[in-house]
Amino acid sequence: MAKQQSLDRYELYEQVWQFPMIKLGERYGVTRATIKWACTRMGIPLPHQGYWAHLAAGLAKAKAPLPPRSADQPKTISRADLLKQEPPNRRKGNHRQRSRWIEERKRILEEDIKRANLMMEVDGWHRAESIRRYLGELDKRVALGGTPAEGYAEWRAWTERCAMDLDYSSSRVETAPGR
Repeated sequence: MAKQQSLDRYELYEQVWQFPMIKLGERYGVTRATIKWACTRMGIPLPHQGYWAHLAAGLAKAKAPLPPRSADQPKTISRADLLKQEPPNRRKGNHRQRSRWIEERKRILEEDIKRANLMMEVDGWHRAESIRRYLGELDKRVALGGTPAEGYAEWRAWTERCAMDLDYSSSRVETAPGR
């Protein structure tokens, strides 16, 4: 696929909120810093730090609106201007350094995603435990002579399934038989 000759402000705004800047840099043959420079130059708001980890965890907030363009902000930036902005030691020709940097960024992003997934698992486990305690309390009331409402058995079975869906701990460690 041929690289574009220029970047439109609105198009770059959309791309910055759809892809991490490191991916956009790869797409245009420049570094993340140069993509950030282009966004700053054109008045494009950027995702906050941790946005992609939050997005992967389903917790991302809406993207910031694109403010009106001021007179000193260009509507487009040429690919040549992007390449001129690249420091010589960061140009694409320095493959080893660039690939190490990209690998480190990928590792950090993967770690952030793993951490966000862990927090989702823990939150799910807490919710499942709350549901189980609630059902236990209802079971005590029934055992003491309380009368369940109509459809209680079906609702209780559904509620147990909800708790099981929220709790990933059984996929991490199986319990011994009889426990």
